[in-house]
Amino acid sequence: MNILLWNCNNGINKLEQIDYFKSFQCDLAVIPELKERNISSLEPECAVWVTNNHSNPNPKGLGVLTFNGWQLDELPRDEDMEIYIPLRIFNSSRSFNLLAVWNFYWACKGGRFKDVKGENALE
Repeated sequence: MNILLWNCNNGINKLEQIDYFKSFQCDLAVIPELKERNISSLEPECAVWVTNNHSNPNPKGLGVLTFNGWQLDELPRDEDMEIYIPLRIFNSSRSFNLLAVWNFYWACKGGRFKDVKGENALE
């Protein structure tokens, strides 16, 4: 299984980026900073995406995409927690659970941790 983790820094929207992404021929991609509108250009078989920046018309978020016969099911999650997705990843012969996380630096710009500093900050 080929797993790709790519912090795409503001989405994957240029043809060169899309072609480069596809060159990896991954089965599973975990992509922090993905814009939801850019998912379809990557042509996944399954995808899930979450964000904590609901005030932005084109927010970045965490995307998990599957390819090459792999599928995913979302598992129960605590909606008060931010930018993580518990998943079951599976194909016809294997399955495993995955906890995908986009971890922020201490000066978070969005969500309930926005402008929180010190020991109450998100890390």
